Amino acid sequence: MGYLTHSTSPDNKFKVRRAWFQGLVAVLSNGITFEEITDPVVILKVERGLRRFTSERFHRKLLTTKRDIRYANLLINLVLGENTKP
Repeated sequence: MGYLTHSTSPDNKFKVRRAWFQGLVAVLSNGITFEEITDPVVILKVERGLRRFTSERFHRKLLTTKRDIRYANLLINLVLGENTKP
């Protein structure tokens, strides 16, 4: 299972910046469009995440938070079949 590292973590060699979330949105959107993601429950959860990461509220934030990163990580693992949440 992969984990994202927030820039304030003790081992802050990696940062998750806004462009990373844009890439995630593109990959997940394409996964649905090209039917690589087919489970209806997963699609609903991914679409909820897409709405979150494309919202005006998210775009107005100055910094991404640990919560944002945790949620993105859950979505990635959900699509990979490694959990059943967000």
